[in-house]
Amino acid sequence: MSDEISALRLQEAWSECERNIYHLCRALTLLDPIMPMTGEIFEQLTDVQVQSVDQFILRFTKLQDAMDNHLFSSGLQYLQEQYEERPMLDKLNRLEKLRYLQNAEAWQNIRNTRNKFAHDYPDDNEKMPRLSMWPVKRPRRCT
Repeated sequence: MSDEISALRLQEAWSECERNIYHLCRALTLLDPIMPMTGEIFEQLTDVQVQSVDQFILRFTKLQDAMDNHLFSSGLQYLQEQYEERPMLDKLNRLEKLRYLQNAEAWQNIRNTRNKFAHDYPDDNEKMPRLSMWPVKRPRRCT
């Protein structure tokens, strides 16, 4: 693959992540007054708050998918690293070794949180919502 194509794929992956980050931060701003989320708060959400929770979960999931499936693979390809057929954990460890990712294990925990969102929300009011797992401190990008 040519350097130009690799660079274009990386740029497209980055733009996709930027779009998702923008909408994720907007949802977080709307959710600030009710965070951290508790079961009691979850049961009393207004329709607008439910839409914000849905937006947050959608964008969090899409961001994770975009980074896992596009950004990391495109980045490694651009760097001419041969990791196309390797498992995600190998890619994460390589990105950490190259210092493009601070902590592969922390990223794996974020991926697990994404999977829990996908399996527990929205119809299970008896379980503590996964939003309670989200840190109270806002991500640096959203400030």
